[in-house]
Amino acid sequence: MLPTLTGLSRSQRGALVEKTARTLAAAFEDSQNFKFWCWLIWQTLRAHDQGQDWSDDVAHLMARVLDDIRQYEQMGNRAQNYPAALVVNGLRNCGLLDALRQIAPTRVGKRPRAA
Repeated sequence: MLPTLTGLSRSQRGALVEKTARTLAAAFEDSQNFKFWCWLIWQTLRAHDQGQDWSDDVAHLMARVLDDIRQYEQMGNRAQNYPAALVVNGLRNCGLLDALRQIAPTRVGKRPRAA
């Protein structure tokens, strides 16, 4: 999902970033953190455009967290009610959180038009 976004033109990114963030929020059952999912995608795109392609790393981390959540649910408990916090913790542990926070705030896409 994220690696696909990096190949798009800036004019195409806005609507797809929002759609991807909504898809992530739904997959993680975490719509209350929609802004976080958008931030994560935009920062990953900024990093890519500035020569740091962490899109695969971020995508793999999110897949691992989602898999862990599903395994906990299969065992009959949802050990964590805050999936975004698990992703943040994973990003912090591998050093990507600080790196993403330090990315220069450049424009990497256009905001989608309000429907």
